[in-house]
Amino acid sequence: MKLQITTNAYQSIVKKIGSGVPEKGGILMGIDGIITDFIFDKNAHTTGSTYSLDVAYLNPIIKEHKKQGKQLMGIIHSHPYGCSELSYPDREYFLSQFKNFPSLDFMYTPIVFSAKQNEFEFFPYVFYKDGTVEKAELEVLPNNYREYLQEEIQEPNHQTIIVRQELLIVIKQETHASAPEKERQLEFEPLSMIILFSNLYFFLLGLATAIVPFTLIHIIKNL
Repeated sequence: MKLQITTNAYQSIVKKIGSGVPEKGGILMGIDGIITDFIFDKNAHTTGSTYSLDVAYLNPIIKEHKKQGKQLMGIIHSHPYGCSELSYPDREYFLSQFKNFPSLDFMYTPIVFSAKQNEFEFFPYVFYKDGTVEKAELEVLPNNYREYLQEEIQEPNHQTIIVRQELLIVIKQETHASAPEKERQLEFEPLSMIILFSNLYFFLLGLATAIVPFTLIHIIKNL
């Protein structure tokens, strides 16, 4: 599975929680299965090793985004450097959130390392309703992702299909034509060699036949 996120949302994560002391976080909103917004949870309940959402602060923001056709897609937070996996408290907390969002079968629950402690890193996890966790493939998309994705999946037009078909026909014809030609070449090559050597043999034989009488006459005259 891919975790697809727009450039703006990704940069917002880097700015808000990728440059602060862990643990900080927020929620991921999106549309078309793509994360388009990161909402920083500035009032989150955090310790050095735990993170939980400030629901009172976030719920009105979630409602506003839903009016725009967007939906909650996940929760993201930072971990101390070296702890790249979801902790047991993380799993318990995320599992409890499905009761608030019964329509979700899974949510994205990425972990990030802050550049304040080392290098910024992004670990794209997917947390399923049954409690299983999968590591996704991160794909950062341009903000105009619809145009970008459309270009990727756009089917060729009718004229392009015709040109491709004609090209394939030409290639196919040349392939079929070249095979017998090669076979004929293989057949004629030994025959050509035989004819060549035969001609050479008869030429040398004729030459010898002409030279021998003259040589004998010359010898007889000199006796």
